[in-house]
Amino acid sequence: MKNGYLYFQKFAGKFSPVFSAKFNPLYHLGDIAIFMFVVALVSGIYLFLFYTVDPVHSYQSVEALSRQWVGGIMRSIHRYSSDLLVIFIVLHFLQMLLAGKYGRQLSWVSGVVSFLTVILIGVTGFVLVWDEKAKMLGILTAKFLAASPLFDSSLTGAFLLNDLATVGGFFRVAVFGHIFLSLFTGILLWVHLARLSSPKLLPPKPVMLYTGVAMILVCLIFPVVSDPPAQNVILPTQTTFDWYYFFGYYFMKILSPGGNWLLLFGSGALLALLPYFLRKKTLPPPVIDLDKCDGCDQCIKDCPYAAIDLLPQFGEPYQGESKAILDPSKCVGCLICVASCKEFAILSPIVGTTASAVLAQKQDLVIFKCRFSEVERPSGLDVEVIEVPCIGDVHPEEVDLLLKNRANGVAFVSCEECYYRFGREWEEKRLGRNRRPVFARRSSLQRVRVFAGVQKIEMALRQFADHLKSVDDKKSENKLSIVGQYRPRHLAAGLITLAFFVLMPFFSNPIVRFYNPENRIVIVNFHYISSATEYEQASTNSATHMKPTQPMVKHRSPVMLNLYDKDHQLFYSKEFKPRGLRQDIAIFVFDEIKTGKSQVDVELVETAFPDKKLTLDNVPVSSTDGTVIILREGKLEKM
Repeated sequence: MKNGYLYFQKFAGKFSPVFSAKFNPLYHLGDIAIFMFVVALVSGIYLFLFYTVDPVHSYQSVEALSRQWVGGIMRSIHRYSSDLLVIFIVLHFLQMLLAGKYGRQLSWVSGVVSFLTVILIGVTGFVLVWDEKAKMLGILTAKFLAASPLFDSSLTGAFLLNDLATVGGFFRVAVFGHIFLSLFTGILLWVHLARLSSPKLLPPKPVMLYTGVAMILVCLIFPVVSDPPAQNVILPTQTTFDWYYFFGYYFMKILSPGGNWLLLFGSGALLALLPYFLRKKTLPPPVIDLDKCDGCDQCIKDCPYAAIDLLPQFGEPYQGESKAILDPSKCVGCLICVASCKEFAILSPIVGTTASAVLAQKQDLVIFKCRFSEVERPSGLDVEVIEVPCIGDVHPEEVDLLLKNRANGVAFVSCEECYYRFGREWEEKRLGRNRRPVFARRSSLQRVRVFAGVQKIEMALRQFADHLKSVDDKKSENKLSIVGQYRPRHLAAGLITLAFFVLMPFFSNPIVRFYNPENRIVIVNFHYISSATEYEQASTNSATHMKPTQPMVKHRSPVMLNLYDKDHQLFYSKEFKPRGLRQDIAIFVFDEIKTGKSQVDVELVETAFPDKKLTLDNVPVSSTDGTVIILREGKLEKM
């Protein structure tokens, strides 16, 4: 994925003249996602203080809160920060995939699980509003769950018929899940970042300012409003649809519920196993010479992935001395630690990357380029290009030796955002004499230059070579020259962020139809206790305490649901079996039947006893809402 990161750098670099590389939001996608999670969490706690956990009053409590100025803003912030959380998680995922940063399985899998957990949090949150969108979401979720052996269709019927007693129980589970999963996401986030050294939890303050102000403005321009109340309809024929959270539900228009289960597990497994399918060649880890190591711990401070620990060694000849020990399972081969050691105790496993090994004569310019940057050699100059995994693995003493013996100048060509997190930053501080091991005072910093993400690199290198001709080494220069740094233009950066955020509501509230009223849908929803076909004989043994003394039903008859048109032509027939392992429990009859007919006759017949039947004739089928058939006091009725 080396070329993938190059392409990403080129695209992201186009925004750096406005944001600066340090505050470029494309280099802080994961940090912004965490920031949005924190905003959603804080605003959610505020909303929960005024929310009524009861479907009878939940809609009214949400509407009352939305009519308040602060409450309305907080509701919009909660909704849009949640949407933005999904957006930035997906963007972060694509960035990591493009960059090939999927080799650390624990971080990758925990990231995938975090994304799926966030989707589940959002789904439970939308249901709690209890508007038409919440009802539609509840119906679709219940139908999805009913396709598994652990659930039946009774929950779907409860949502359809506004059975608030059953829905209320689901609400309490949803509220608990909403809170618990939010806390669980925090644990997943800790796991996700556990194998990083000095992880960034939040983006820089200017980035938080851009995103925070842009989000508040979007909340003022596009305030969040509810759909009509859920109790007003049986089938919500058209509702608003949040693509960021409901994208998986759209497949329910295309696939069966069973197909959606297969899609869920298949896509989740594919994402989790992606590192195994896209195996990349890893760089070999460095080698630590324990005899030279003096236990200074600088390599531990510099390692971006916490792959080195200082541990006591009790064997001969160390006698309990602390030495740097490398964990190969955490090492990514960046070799930044090689340049951290003043004793040269950490050795690079890559042959031919050191300047002393490749230079045979003095050069006008020696260029160290990281493997994720491109260099065009300036013509007419004696130039030696040395590729290293990261410019952070070039030892300052090596630069000093080059300038003393073999080069007029040394250039570092780096990616704008270091692939290995801290490599460029550490190298700049070492050369600037602000971090150990420091660049020698005897060497002139005028002959060293860092090029970070520079697009026209050939021209920049030639200008540096021309500059070297006029350098006076007797003049002291204590500041390292870095090409490619920009000052942020805050107003322009804020406007660009706002323009991106303004696009979000258009994908957050489009109208989507899952039920077309022109189909004239008949909904059958009731429990039915069919006749017994087999009994378990009562026990006559008085010593057997656990067996019944009266005959018990061992098996019940299935039932057949038939629908006829007005000419009494059968156009629908389906068998429903009793529940339970022995099929001895009441049958839950539920189905949605698209008839396209204006009138139907309904018939329910016990399969084992054809003379036992219930009928309901001349049922008009609504063209605007679902027509519901229920069972009341032993008779079929239209609700």
